[in-house]
Amino acid sequence: MRFSKSIPSYIKITDETYIGVKSESLPLKVIKGKKSLGRVLIMFPGASPKAEEHPSMHFLASVLANIGFDVYIPRIPLLKELNVLEGNIPYLQKAYEEILNRDDVGKKLVSCMGVSYGGALVLKASLAGSMAKNPPHSIITYGTIYDIQTGLDFLISGKINIKGVEVKIKPHEWGMIVALHNFLPNVDVGYDTKNIQRILKLRVQDKNDDVDKELEALSKTEQELIQNILDANITPEIKRIIDIVLKEKIDDFNGISPESWAHKISNKVFIMHGANDDMVPYTQSIQLAESIKESELFISYLYEHNEIAPKHSFIHKFNELRRLTCYIKSIIKHHEN
Repeated sequence: MRFSKSIPSYIKITDETYIGVKSESLPLKVIKGKKSLGRVLIMFPGASPKAEEHPSMHFLASVLANIGFDVYIPRIPLLKELNVLEGNIPYLQKAYEEILNRDDVGKKLVSCMGVSYGGALVLKASLAGSMAKNPPHSIITYGTIYDIQTGLDFLISGKINIKGVEVKIKPHEWGMIVALHNFLPNVDVGYDTKNIQRILKLRVQDKNDDVDKELEALSKTEQELIQNILDANITPEIKRIIDIVLKEKIDDFNGISPESWAHKISNKVFIMHGANDDMVPYTQSIQLAESIKESELFISYLYEHNEIAPKHSFIHKFNELRRLTCYIKSIIKHHEN
């Protein structure tokens, strides 16, 4: 109940590699516990410069390893660069294929998990290639998107509709940074955005000191615009830019938005989301579950996008952990069946 992200010493985390799409050697984290029960889970990270090194991924993997899963976390190069577009699909499929061919995986049942944008990309990857030929036993998504267009609308307004009631919350700044980092280079907003693009690239690489130095060299107008982007303060100019992105890049949105193709998925899919998520509204996972026939939905009132939500009572946490335990048991039961 006190919750700690410390990883027990008996959980073994090793650094290995796998062969990527371009025959390059890519990092692969392998996490195993004291006793393997023949359960295999491939965890695909979301859009993060920390990629397979993300502490939250390691913590979750160690928890799963403690109950008999062998967990593999491959680096997906484009996601590490915060590119969330369809170019990721061949990398996901290649990683899946390479891990399936490992001697320590063999013919064991393999499930996949995708986090945030990675969840939508895993679902898209499952429709073709190696993941369609040898389907994962199940797919788990956490905090993933359903429709990027409405997701961007949320980043602008902070509004979500919950059972007919409009609720407004402060969106997480990372969502805006990821969106503009992906699409700003490919749209014309009426002026040169190279300075904005350069600083966004530094920010997604977690080079915050360099961001501050670059900002100092710009005009006051550009400083204010970029700082508002970094803080997710939606000024009229930022809303204008997002509207241009939505209009000109709609085809790209459709490619990575499960709304367009989720109905084609035949895999068993377990969909999880935090009700307090301020980057991707949990209503997106509700819509995703409604579109996938073989799906089970779990909304946690304990978690945010990647952290435990603060300021909850002991009773609330206990009840949420009980619900979460039951849901995880259903995932394991499916995996064992």
